[in-house]
Amino acid sequence: ASAEAKWRIPKEAKLGSYRISLADRADGEERERSVGNLRVEAFRVPTLKATLLASSAPLIGAEAVDLGVQISYLSGGTAAGLAVNGRGLVLPHGWQRGDYETFSFSNGKVTEGKREHGAEDEGDAEFDGEDDYRPPLGRALRAKAITLDAAGSGKLGFGPIAASDQPQRLVLEAEYREANGETASAARQVVIWPAAVDVGIASDQWAAAKDEVRLKLLALDLAGKPLAKVPLQVEAFSRRDYSHRKRLLGGFYAYQNFTETQGLGLACKGESDARGEFLCSYTPKGSGQHVFQVSARDEAGRVATAHREVWVPGEEDWWFKAEANDRMDLIPEKRRYEPGETARLQMRAPFQSGTVLVTVEREGVLEAYTQTFDPKRSIIEVPMKAHFAPNVYVSALVVRGRVEAPPPTALVDLAKPTFRLGIAALEVGWSGHRLDVKVAPRQETYRVREKAEVQFAVRRTDGSLPPKDTELAVAVVDEGLLQLRKNESWQLLDAMMKKRGIEVETASAQQQVVGKRHFGKKAVAAGGGGGQMGARELFDTLLLWRGRVRLDAQGEARLEVPLNDSLTRFRVVAVAEGASQFFGTGEASFGTTQEVMLLSALPQVVREGDRFDASFTLRNTTKTEKHLVVSGEVTPTPAGVKLALAPRQLTLGPEAAVTLHWPLAVPESVARLTWELSAREGEVLADRLRVRQNVVPVVPLEVQQATLVQLDGRWQTPLAAPAAALPGRGGPRLELSPRLAGSLAGVTAYMGAYPYSCTEQRASVAVALQDRKRWEQLMAELPGLLDGQGLAKYFGLMREGSEVLTAYLMQLAAANDWEIPEAVEERLRSGLRAFVEGRLQRPSELATADFSYRRLAAMAALSAHGHFEAKWLDSLVIDPGLWPSSAVLDWLGILQRAEKLPRRAERLAQAKEVLRARLNWQGTSAALSTERGDYLWWLMVSGDSNINRMLWQLADEAEWRADIGKLARGALARQQRGHWNTTPANAWGVIAFERFSSLHEAAQVDGETRGSLEQQTQRVAWKDEKPSAALRFAWPAGSAALTLEHQGGGKPWVMLQSIAAVPVTEPLARGFTLTRKIEVVEQAERGAWRVGDVLRVTLEFDAPADLTWVALTDPLPPGATVVGSGLGGDSAVLARSAASRGTWDGPWAAFEERQSDLYRVYYRFVPRGRWTKSYLLRLNQNGEFHMPASRIEAMYAPEMSALWPNGKFAVRPAGGRE
Repeated sequence: ASAEAKWRIPKEAKLGSYRISLADRADGEERERSVGNLRVEAFRVPTLKATLLASSAPLIGAEAVDLGVQISYLSGGTAAGLAVNGRGLVLPHGWQRGDYETFSFSNGKVTEGKREHGAEDEGDAEFDGEDDYRPPLGRALRAKAITLDAAGSGKLGFGPIAASDQPQRLVLEAEYREANGETASAARQVVIWPAAVDVGIASDQWAAAKDEVRLKLLALDLAGKPLAKVPLQVEAFSRRDYSHRKRLLGGFYAYQNFTETQGLGLACKGESDARGEFLCSYTPKGSGQHVFQVSARDEAGRVATAHREVWVPGEEDWWFKAEANDRMDLIPEKRRYEPGETARLQMRAPFQSGTVLVTVEREGVLEAYTQTFDPKRSIIEVPMKAHFAPNVYVSALVVRGRVEAPPPTALVDLAKPTFRLGIAALEVGWSGHRLDVKVAPRQETYRVREKAEVQFAVRRTDGSLPPKDTELAVAVVDEGLLQLRKNESWQLLDAMMKKRGIEVETASAQQQVVGKRHFGKKAVAAGGGGGQMGARELFDTLLLWRGRVRLDAQGEARLEVPLNDSLTRFRVVAVAEGASQFFGTGEASFGTTQEVMLLSALPQVVREGDRFDASFTLRNTTKTEKHLVVSGEVTPTPAGVKLALAPRQLTLGPEAAVTLHWPLAVPESVARLTWELSAREGEVLADRLRVRQNVVPVVPLEVQQATLVQLDGRWQTPLAAPAAALPGRGGPRLELSPRLAGSLAGVTAYMGAYPYSCTEQRASVAVALQDRKRWEQLMAELPGLLDGQGLAKYFGLMREGSEVLTAYLMQLAAANDWEIPEAVEERLRSGLRAFVEGRLQRPSELATADFSYRRLAAMAALSAHGHFEAKWLDSLVIDPGLWPSSAVLDWLGILQRAEKLPRRAERLAQAKEVLRARLNWQGTSAALSTERGDYLWWLMVSGDSNINRMLWQLADEAEWRADIGKLARGALARQQRGHWNTTPANAWGVIAFERFSSLHEAAQVDGETRGSLEQQTQRVAWKDEKPSAALRFAWPAGSAALTLEHQGGGKPWVMLQSIAAVPVTEPLARGFTLTRKIEVVEQAERGAWRVGDVLRVTLEFDAPADLTWVALTDPLPPGATVVGSGLGGDSAVLARSAASRGTWDGPWAAFEERQSDLYRVYYRFVPRGRWTKSYLLRLNQNGEFHMPASRIEAMYAPEMSALWPNGKFAVRPAGGRE
């Protein structure tokens, strides 16, 4: 069976990795099964394809390595004249031969002598270093830069490479400049072997018998095939560990640890047999840890060595328990078989006769039979069947009966029945399940916006037709996207044929019958798990997706693919599935091309005031010379003056390319730049390209001050721009509304521009903006944001959800009268109910006694959706006077909705009285006397949210009618810069004032309101119950009076906001402190940054207390990329360097975002103390850039924040171009 699902990625989706899972409901329980993952990233599509070629022959003892480089355009043609740099890294080569899992291979020589280990402090260390992993740095390799020839080819030489007695893995990279404006890397790994033989060593057990050590030696060629007649010799060594404790200054202690290794001489020698094996028996000369080293020489006299440690017991006590052995070797003729072949396995049992139970097993017993054991021909033959794929386990249980009558004494009975058990894992070919899928585009190349025809044909491996219900899933994708990340999900057969576990246990009753000391289950790990031309402006990377394409009676299908404007190659992939047991994948490519091409290298995002060189690549794909004129213009949006680009006349040789540059200063107050370039050959338009580029402010317009007045006739106030504000931006803004709820313009502006977007924030923003589309989009995604228990997660990649977040979402939806899909709501209720009833445990984010408050919040959320049981209160000590105000409000909500609770009226009055007693006034601002203790930021609770919830819950209570207006004005007076302090507080504020206005504000406003500031005058005419209106003025040159006058009925509410852009020029610390440091990683010119350079950014911050949900944001220069994304084109060598420095130097990051203009890290919990976060940055664009301030902020305690000014950042062009 198959099903199709689609997910339209929202524009505001978080960047990063997403997990795809299927929910399986059985026996009333829901299980999640991960079936794949995808990534949402900001990226530029590659235009070039790099092929790296190394020697096909194994490299043995090489001192230098040549790497062939071939780079071509995806749209066709070579990248002639492209500059290429080389970078490499030498690392230890750790590997394991799949068929020889118990062997240690070529892991080098044993070093004799005494070696000291690092000292470990004795005492209470906060971190023991187990998680402080640093990948090996390796030795760096460089290669001389080259320029590709006319064929787009070249050769990079890496060296010198030091000799080693172990295999070395070389990570070799070719770095080049992409036509899309980024610096890209292509990598190839090669292995240098110490000899032409790969030698391995294994022991029967890690703990040997004291009188004999049995070793198995193996000689293979470098392809993994057995080598015969290879001279092998084994040397023995003893190894002892010593530890001494010493006293340090200050009363501390440390351990000095030493390991001493001494040679014991030759253990054995011989030659490998036809299977490449040699068995060695050695009588140890003492007890303790022994090391055995095997050496093998190839035909050229080069030596390969491997070693293995074995523990040899002595007479003294030791804590390793020896076991009786009921196993035997069951050796297959080969490890892999195709369906129809017969597997032959040899049994090595120490019996003269017996009976064998042969079973073929995998997730149960597939087949079973018995045969007689004959030591002269101890062979099992098992026919391999198609349904055995992908693997089976062949088990042989040999039972030897009694060989003579038992003696009439109490002595040991050596003739009693006994048994041996052997098991072998076999791989079985997939041909019985494979479908061959042929994909054939009608043409090799097309023009843009044409339609491509593709033919599909499906057959079984024997040439017969596929099952009648066979379907295809077809995708047509830009190959540039596939260079960033391969799509492994297309390989359906591979996913269905993963190795599966045995899941069978074999036991014997002989322990009760004959006194056998030990029988056990098979120790096999479980496996398994799947004329006038229009401008080119449509560049989607996915051309077509058809989830279900039915085949005709001949097993064929045909599709028509509409092409867009991309000049590239497209991959057509067809995945076939039939009868739920036949699978296959086929693919083919076709390209789009034209004679003359314009390719953009613009950064995706720039900032106001930036000065940079806009770069475009012009290509001639023909065999003839072209005389071209390139011209263009830039159109700012919103409406701005078009900027003409100076025309360029040039002659472009056959199959040549050139990069064109136009300097530009980004205008102020624009949101987007639209670039349109055209290339003409005489009067013929050869190509036209339209590209859009986003513009973001360096210093955003923000509300600096805000005040709310009710206009009764005439009102006047002096105004002046903030002293440090940027001139010509912002100004006084007045939002007029007949109702108090309409005066929340500051909230709308703040939440509309809110930069963070976890699940809570997306919900809060949707409610605060009263944007149903945002809410519905979040509800559509919510199933993927729940954990297995039904609790909502802040970020999709988190393992566990939060009962606090779940309760908030449900209360918010009920209060705003918005729906949660029924199936999702059921899961949310199930999770909260399990938490309330104690069946689901969730510790607090902080080590504090808040369990009762979290339970109350969950109960309140359930009651808001009509689900509450009085028995839930039995384990709760009800004393609202001792609770924080948020818990009292939850309790009040439960009482308001649960009408059948015992003593409801009494308890309801008590809760209201507690709130009234705590309410006090600071001028016009409302506050609660317990506000300091009410600030539970880790529960998303603040004083603002409590006051707003209080207004919402008491708005229609009769005993509060006289005070509710004052409470509403007091809630508004708590605003700073026109909004409340947290996203939940703003969401609750909007809901509360909507309810307050609907219940208590019936007066209508009519007539006209006029505002004037110096020579500026604006009017608002109140007609047809106008909900709100806005007046906007420019800042006066100095100080001036703003005058408002209303003529007509009613008293409109006016929210006056001071809007200005105030740059950060000094570090600002509000609780947090933050510093930023830049270090050189790679720099072409000392003291100056150029395109292609790599730098390390380190952010150091000091947290004054334990805090939850902290966001750290750092701006990126336009075009720059953060190293370590894991996408194609990223440098594996640099990423490894970043990882080696990225040890445990900061809190655990819950989520990381790499946007085009910023790098952001979310921390779920930040302990008190000083921490650092570092990342590597690669520069791709030259220019002079204005950088916003770096910022750290506690999202639910925003008064805890810090800013670090960054000023300007200059990057020069690469290669000396100025």
